[in-house]
Amino acid sequence: MYAAAAHLIQTEKGREALLGLEAFFDWGMSLDAGNARACLTLLEGFFGAWTGSAVDAVRESAAKTG
Repeated sequence: MYAAAAHLIQTEKGREALLGLEAFFDWGMSLDAGNARACLTLLEGFFGAWTGSAVDAVRESAAKTG
């Protein structure tokens, strides 16, 4: 875990991602199991074979939250 985090600080994009992860982790610690699984599913899809679908699903659902 520490090596992965240290890897991210080597580039500007990586540092930005690390800061985003920090904010997500701070917020995500209070998620119940079902919501945590949903987040994991979206992340797996995004970094796997379903990148476009994950992005579309998040954006469309987020737009509905107002």
